Amino acid sequence: MVKNATPAQQFVPIKEIRDGVIILKDGGLRAILLASSINLSLKSADEQRAVIMQFQSFLNSLDFSVEICVQSRRLDIRPYLALLENRLREIEEPLLKVQTKALPGIRFLTTTLRFLLEILQLLHQTQILFM
Repeated sequence: MVKNATPAQQFVPIKEIRDGVIILKDGGLRAILLASSINLSLKSADEQRAVIMQFQSFLNSLDFSVEICVQSRRLDIRPYLALLENRLREIEEPLLKVQTKALPGIRFLTTTLRFLLEILQLLHQTQILFM
């Protein structure tokens, strides 16, 4: 057993955590916020501009530095699409059947997006930068 080991608390610059806010030893404050995403591609051009302008206004209103970390997770929705297609076979109401006409397009879109993500990952791995 090591007798002269330095406690981990000396390496961590945290004084305390109060009401979900981290108080650093130097008096600084840190907080982590979790925000849900929106699909900007599904919005109209006017709605896209409005969302972007609101986010820009929010960032411009801050009087402190901020770090934004985006985390993306892969989600395989093929089982969900298969479930919807099975339910489609059971639907007898014509109006409901009309609403399910988008399923082939969704399946195509998810396949295309998966392909594009693989290309982007390949470009990132090979460190090819583009603007």
